Amino acid sequence: MPPTQNKDPDKIKEMFSNISSKYDIANAILSMGFYKNWYRRLIDKIEIKEGMKILDCATGTGNLPLLLAQNSLNISICGVDFSEEMLSISFKRMRKHNLTISFMLSDILNLPFEDNYFDIATICFGIRNVVDPIRCLKEMSRVVKPGGKVYILEFGNPRGVVKIFYEPYRQFLMPVIGRIITGDKHAYYYLAETSSQFPSGEKFIEMMESTNFFKNSNAIPIFNGVAFIYEGMVV
Repeated sequence: MPPTQNKDPDKIKEMFSNISSKYDIANAILSMGFYKNWYRRLIDKIEIKEGMKILDCATGTGNLPLLLAQNSLNISICGVDFSEEMLSISFKRMRKHNLTISFMLSDILNLPFEDNYFDIATICFGIRNVVDPIRCLKEMSRVVKPGGKVYILEFGNPRGVVKIFYEPYRQFLMPVIGRIITGDKHAYYYLAETSSQFPSGEKFIEMMESTNFFKNSNAIPIFNGVAFIYEGMVV
């Protein structure tokens, strides 16, 4: 998939910065409380071992690192994001729960880590907003050791009965509710559009495999494809 021409990184950064203070509240309401369960399903999928180094890209307000730090063995967790406002909330949440997590301001298309540094890399609901998702996958695989894994949690395009109910909600209700909660007129129209247009299921697996950096890639549907967990082993 080529870079998306209409994705301006500065505008996307500004959008997420603008909604950062209401981001978690909006996610909880829009997902009807399910989004943290999706994070937990991802954590259950990761085979966490003592001493692991885990990188969370586009970490936002730090949802995945916080859950990992609260529920896991002695592991090293780093979350990176390009929004200072989002990371500020991550730091506050970390201190509130007395956890140790490294949060860094960074562009995930140019990660500031050496090759083969991490055991696991993740990105949750962020890759569809990246200007060049293939480059993002390559960069994530670069910093993960061979035999380590990359995990992606992202919205999909459901089929069957679920699609009949979900599509009107995503296209019409979600943007309106998001605007009411955050006060941003455009953010959730954009997020609804990107989630409907972004490749999901087997199409995303094809994208992963096109990089030639992964093997044994797999897609695990949630709610009949409302979201997917993708995993790939780094070669």
